[in-house]
Parts: sequence; structure tokens; C-alpha cells
Amino acid sequence: MDTGEVYCNVAIIDEKVIGILGVSNSSVYFSNDLIVKDILFYIEKEHRGARIAVELINLAEIWAEKIGAKEIQLGISGEIDMERTACFYRRLGYSDCAIQLRKGL
Repeated sequence: MDTGEVYCNVAIIDEKVIGILGVSNSSVYFSNDLIVKDILFYIEKEHRGARIAVELINLAEIWAEKIGAKEIQLGISGEIDMERTACFYRRLGYSDCAIQLRKGL
């Protein structure tokens, strides 16, 4: 399996895209293990809290298993209710694995 492959799904209601999750596979440094990381995840505000996010994540997990990934990682970087999003991911079985900080220049 080549790394850098991208998998993307959209959620559509009434012919309008209301959610998207894109993921990409990559290898882990100093290992041959394949992992999957999100590159884009967004649900329109009025549809948050519904099952749309769960379904998009489930589809990404199915793809990750199909390609033989050892794990999938979801990040939170959009500053849209980050703690609520982290709690949601944890309820789906995800655990904290990184901290990312930033500084404006």
C-alpha cells in the first residue's frame, strides 16, 4: 500500500453538502506501520450533534481497516468547541495522543 492515499466522504441533505471527512494514510516514523489521519473534518453547525459525524467516522474507520492501518487519528484544530469535540471522540473510543500548540507571528 502506497502512503499518501486519500479517502473522503460527504454527507448530503437536500442536494447540499452538510458534512465532510477526508483522511489520508501515512507511515509512522521509524516503523513500517500504516496509520490514517484526518485532513479535513467539518459538519455544518445546524447538523452538529446528529449522527452525521458518527457515520462519517465509521466509514473512515472501515477504510482504514481495509487498507491495514494500525490506527486512525482525528485532530481538533478548528477552534470550534474543541473540548466538546474531544469528548465526542473519546465516547467513540479515541484517546488523547498529542498536544499541539501555536504562536502567532
